[in-house]
Amino acid sequence: MKGTILYGPRDIRFEERDEPQIIEPTDALLRLAATCVCGSDLWPYRGIDAPTQPTPMGHEYCGIVEEVGSAVKSVKKGQFVIGSFAFSDNTCPHCRHGYQTSCQHREVMAGAQASRLRVPLADGTLVATPDVPPADLVPSLLSLSDVMGTGWFAADAANVRSSCIAKRARVSSTLGISTGLIESSVTPIPASRHAPTGSPAISPQTASGRAASRAESTVDFIIRSTPGDAGR
Repeated sequence: MKGTILYGPRDIRFEERDEPQIIEPTDALLRLAATCVCGSDLWPYRGIDAPTQPTPMGHEYCGIVEEVGSAVKSVKKGQFVIGSFAFSDNTCPHCRHGYQTSCQHREVMAGAQASRLRVPLADGTLVATPDVPPADLVPSLLSLSDVMGTGWFAADAANVRSSCIAKRARVSSTLGISTGLIESSVTPIPASRHAPTGSPAISPQTASGRAASRAESTVDFIIRSTPGDAGR
């Protein structure tokens, strides 16, 4: 099968790889419906934490179960499943307390940027949907593989509650935040660092505007989520 492999900084190739096989009785094999590039993939790609050998890429994925090991009980062949970026048994003390990414048997998934994937500890790592979803829903379900769980856990750990609402003006005033202040304080990243060779350059004005928009959105989120009197 074809798969993405990182050989070194800015040296990524799509080439032949061995088909995955069941190795442990707790494994499952998937035919992937969708995968993607995560922001954390860019660290080794740019040379930060660069690989020392050719490394299969990808840890966000969803797809159809093609085969399961003899010990797998929670998913079966033909089901559509979403998998976590880190696999876990969901039975150790850490998992039982809701910290599956700190599972005693945890490892980070790799190799999901391909057509098929072996998933260890399938019972604790994969979640099946009630039915096979329509194609236009698959990209949204893919976000549950990493970013949704990461964001939810961050909000839950911070005790964010959607019912706690404050007025935007009071928070903006207290924090000293305005669109103009944000725009004037942004130092745009040079276009050459935003995009690879051949990609359209991003102007400083566009970069500044995007940063301002993101900052404003962040303020809005804080305001909607801050418990108590946010103006204090």
